[in-house]
This record gives sequence, structure tokens and C-alpha cells, in this order.
Amino acid sequence: MTNAQTVIQTAVDTASDLLDKASTTTTRSGLVANRVASMLHAGVAPAVVAAQLSAGSANGQTYTPEHVQGIAMVHQDAKTKVPVTAKQARALTADQQQHGSTPNAASQAT
Repeated sequence: MTNAQTVIQTAVDTASDLLDKASTTTTRSGLVANRVASMLHAGVAPAVVAAQLSAGSANGQTYTPEHVQGIAMVHQDAKTKVPVTAKQARALTADQQQHGSTPNAASQAT
């Protein structure tokens, strides 16, 4: 990489970092999903992506390769449409609040 390319890349990285900090959680989530998908597409191993996500977690989350694959799956679905609409999310949330739930396999596994 030439010196000019390095300067340009540093400026782009700095601007991206500032945008990340000023963005909403929703925007940051999408940015992370896009980055995860891009890294996987480029051949970065899911375990390596998981390690980076874990190291960068502000909340001490520990990511696994399976989590990374899940993020990539949501990203893939979101390319054509949202897998859960706002109306569906509201209905499921209202149902949960009204009726509660019984533990399922996914919640027991974590």
C-alpha cells in the first residue's frame, strides 16, 4: 500500500469510527452484520470473527462460530426483505407480555 493509500484508508477508518459512535443501535447492528458477512465472504474463519466480536464487546459478550453464522444468516435474509416485520415483532411482544412463555430449547441452551 502506498503512503497516499495509507493516508486515505486512515481517514476512511476514522470517519467510519466516528459514524459508528454517533449511530443508533439499529444502525450499528446492521453495520456489524454487514462486516461479519463481508469477512466470512472473504474467507475469514467464523472462529476468528467470533474472537474479534468477543474482544470488541463492550458488554463482555462471548461469541461463538455459531453466533457468527447466525449473524450472517440474518444479513443474508435482510438482503431481500426483513425476516420479521415491525407488526410481527409487536404482536409477538404483546403476546409474550400478555401470556408469558415456557422455556424453549434455545433459551435453555444459553
